Amino acid sequence: MPHVSNRYNVYIYFRRLVLKKLLPIILLGCVSWQASADFTLNISHINDHHSHLNPEDIDLMLPSGEVEVELGGFPRVTAQINAQAARSEHHVKIHAGDAITGDLFYTLFKGEADAALMNTVCFDVFTVGNHEFDAGDAGLKTFLDYLLDGSCDTTVLGSNVSPEVGVSPLAPNAVDDYLKRTAIKSFGDQQVGFIGIDIANKTKQSSSPDETTVFADELETAQTYINELVAMGINQIVLVTHYQYQNDIALAAQLSHVDAIIGGDSHSLLGEQFAEVGLNPQGAYPTRVTNADGDLVCIVQAWQYAAVVGELALNFDDAGALTSCEGTPHLLLGDTFVRDDETLTGDALATVQAELAAISGLTMVTPDANAEMVLADYAAQAEELETTVIGNIAENLCLERIPGQGRSSLCDVSETAERGSDITMVVAEAFREMSVLSDVTIQNAGGVRIDIPAGELTIGDAYRLLPFANTIVNLDMTGAEIKQTLEEAIDVALYVDGGSSGAYPYAAGLRFDVAAGRAFGERIQNLEVKVKGSDSWASIDPSEFYLVATNSFIASGGDGYDTMKRVFNDPLRAEDTFLDYAQAFVDYVEARGTVGKLPTEDYSTRRYCATYDCGGISDLWWDEDKGGYGVSIKRLDNRVVVRIYGYDAEGQPYWSTLEGIPVTDESDAGFTAGGDVYTYRYDGQAIGGQWSRDNVTPTIIGSGSLVYDKSADTVALSVRTSEGDYDLDLTRFNGNDRQAGDGVYWAPDKSGQGLYVSNRASRVFVQWFVYDENGQSAWYTIEPSADDENQYVVYSPSYSGGNPMQAFDPANVVRKAVGTASLTQNNGRSYTLSVTLTAGPNAGQMEVFNLTAFDY
Repeated sequence: MPHVSNRYNVYIYFRRLVLKKLLPIILLGCVSWQASADFTLNISHINDHHSHLNPEDIDLMLPSGEVEVELGGFPRVTAQINAQAARSEHHVKIHAGDAITGDLFYTLFKGEADAALMNTVCFDVFTVGNHEFDAGDAGLKTFLDYLLDGSCDTTVLGSNVSPEVGVSPLAPNAVDDYLKRTAIKSFGDQQVGFIGIDIANKTKQSSSPDETTVFADELETAQTYINELVAMGINQIVLVTHYQYQNDIALAAQLSHVDAIIGGDSHSLLGEQFAEVGLNPQGAYPTRVTNADGDLVCIVQAWQYAAVVGELALNFDDAGALTSCEGTPHLLLGDTFVRDDETLTGDALATVQAELAAISGLTMVTPDANAEMVLADYAAQAEELETTVIGNIAENLCLERIPGQGRSSLCDVSETAERGSDITMVVAEAFREMSVLSDVTIQNAGGVRIDIPAGELTIGDAYRLLPFANTIVNLDMTGAEIKQTLEEAIDVALYVDGGSSGAYPYAAGLRFDVAAGRAFGERIQNLEVKVKGSDSWASIDPSEFYLVATNSFIASGGDGYDTMKRVFNDPLRAEDTFLDYAQAFVDYVEARGTVGKLPTEDYSTRRYCATYDCGGISDLWWDEDKGGYGVSIKRLDNRVVVRIYGYDAEGQPYWSTLEGIPVTDESDAGFTAGGDVYTYRYDGQAIGGQWSRDNVTPTIIGSGSLVYDKSADTVALSVRTSEGDYDLDLTRFNGNDRQAGDGVYWAPDKSGQGLYVSNRASRVFVQWFVYDENGQSAWYTIEPSADDENQYVVYSPSYSGGNPMQAFDPANVVRKAVGTASLTQNNGRSYTLSVTLTAGPNAGQMEVFNLTAFDY
């Protein structure tokens, strides 16, 4: 590297200052990010291919209809990058990490196949990601030896990763033997500096680096090496990060002198045009932000699984200032399209091709012939093993991490919203069975990787499902330690900075409620155990010892399972069975022949509540002796909101509330609460009119109190108002069968109204709290039609037996059909409700509600 004088550094600094700071002010905005370039750096990039070397299929929504087409595959990556390199000057090829693990190719070849395909591209820069450490420093060294054993000149970056010299296989002589701090690449008379950043906490928590390998802060590391490069006269700087898209945006804003970030880890699809074909882009390509200097920074990422190649052009002026950027994320498509099981030809094919050509980034790519030959050698070795059928799957087994997260590509989110992943539960049960001595099993969500559809299961499916090099470990743990372990896992999954949703715990022989809104130590509720061989569930004994089977990754502290790690480090309480966890699952399936979902009562997550209360008082309640009355109760921290729907002294439907009454005398047995009772009036046309929350007027009409008996699971509600007095002995309207989607809902644009949705006996019921034509509180029920459960009827109830507050007989409740409705569940936490009233004072009025869960 030639010496660069300090005078030159000062000259460069002030020239950049003038060109990048003062000129925009002088020209009053005439200079834009579309200025002409004196030097253009052209970048081809991918990230997170995760050993997905073969193509997969994807459905695209086109104007002419849905089509299925082949997507990606590494030979298409090679072809596309080679094409981009051939048509551009000053070209650099970048991989932003997580090249390995996630597919059978890694399981069988430990990175050799990935390295061979990557070397058909010859990447200039490769930044290590968290999954590069899944088999420890030694496993990463093995992969890098494959990658570097050839004619390619790939620089491997890990600027914030410091293996211990002389201890880690990655640093036999120096910290940067394998993982370089920076890379400087020359393009004609221009030099560009590259810095590689790996996501630190996630790698430490969710992968398996050596204990002595240090992961430094991402921001501090990036700025340190930027400063070093600037001091050397390198003022065109690109970060190659495995740090997640939103983190990259935040990082850019805090850094000086950074021009671009080529990212990975979050598997973000960028390119807003992809929404037109039914995909879910996370932002623009490129995403343009500003750094701490106020200068342009261009951020990109290329989705996942060898499906996208990014093409980015960075335009610099003659002082090295980035003036503009543009580019295209290329979704790598085949040229054969299928619709309704028929391959398209002729005019139909021409139409599809024209529709693709009209949308930027939908790129048909012929696979590179040399890369196909390389892949074919590995595929042939894997084919016989991969296609061996080991059993049958009776029904779709959905993948999920946190219940309701929507990670499954096979199932709607509503199917996982309440109890989470089907397939992870099956895996947990398999490990418990195959580890013969174990009582229970705990499995982290991230260790299970794919949905399993109904049909034949092959050994290849099993190894894609469980791709990591883990074994089953038995740990002798107390009930208290199990509880603490589950709390730690929930904390890492939901709250720890840099944590991972993959930490979310699943279990066989354990079940619990998750109250995510509570403090650490209080989120796991109602923890029960059913040890192997037992037929009954019982509360876990904190002092009793249980033999817990788990995988070696979390047993050794991965994903933040710190309590397990302490037990694992005690040789008297830990035993590695050396059962390969994927092979154990294969053996389990082969022994059974057919595998399906576990019984609902055996799912480890009984209920998942994003707010404070779970399995507690929040629910729809009723007094069975007074079947026309209902009560929705919602707990928020130390307050309770109660909505009562019944009848006034004249028998007309009305509702009232106890708003935010404080909880008192709380213990394990339950609690009491009490406060003012409100009723409401609406000044205006509530139904079919222009709704305004400002028109709602509350009035205090009395007081009320409740007693929640947790052991009996009952609520005694007492109300004393100017309208009359009544007492209700409440039980849950759905018994203990609360379903995903049950709860209080609202439409934010109609604040002041409310709805309660309840699934009962596979049918959905809705209570609609609104106001009548006189502005008085009123309510309707919306129920499936007796003739067609997909159609709904709107009923207006009334009471014909005198003052219902003095004596109530459910037989005197009269229900009049006053309208029709349609109800669509969009996912586990939202509905679309359309109501048309056909009778009564509001006949002819229509309301549409876009409902979301009302979590206070």
